[in-house]
Amino acid sequence: SPIVRQLKDAGVLVFAVIGKVDHAVKAEQAGCDGVIAQGTEGGGHTGQVASVALWPQVVDAVKIPVVAAGGLYDGRGLAAALAMGCQGVWMGTRFIASAEAHAGQPYKDAIVGMSESDTTISRGFTGKTLRALKNRTTEQFEKEPAKPFPAQALESAQLNRLGPIAGVTENLDRDTMCFAVGQGGGGVRQVLSCAEIVNRTM
Repeated sequence: SPIVRQLKDAGVLVFAVIGKVDHAVKAEQAGCDGVIAQGTEGGGHTGQVASVALWPQVVDAVKIPVVAAGGLYDGRGLAAALAMGCQGVWMGTRFIASAEAHAGQPYKDAIVGMSESDTTISRGFTGKTLRALKNRTTEQFEKEPAKPFPAQALESAQLNRLGPIAGVTENLDRDTMCFAVGQGGGGVRQVLSCAEIVNRTM
């Protein structure tokens, strides 16, 4: 694709976050250098295919490097991803709960205190499927339909519902704002430095 070509001509490596095998194939055809295969366990915008099913099928479908994502938080996940043919891992939620993360303390504390079953997939924040901690907003949009993207995202911004995913770090409201987290957050029990997270993972 022209955008991928422009980025690569500028010396930028281009990876696409994908949630299905056909997305990975299209990314390869578009000239991407690799893909990040995110299972539905991952936080934020996510698809419907679980990590353990997704990763090896993507590895088999493309020749470009595959990085695993979705529900990962320690070295066991890295070992599993490597065993399935992935080249590495992308751990989002684990690094939100790090000392260096530009995230408010309530966001980090929520991850440390959560269980694997405290998340839900909702369209209530942006209009697209997004995994976040359950709260009053996600409950509201179990009962009423969300607007399509980007109208729902604009409404959420106006009502101050986006919170951390919009870069807000002060006056965070766990009951109404989007605390995007993956199910792997249930295994995170400490806020650590990034160096310590990497060292423990390795």
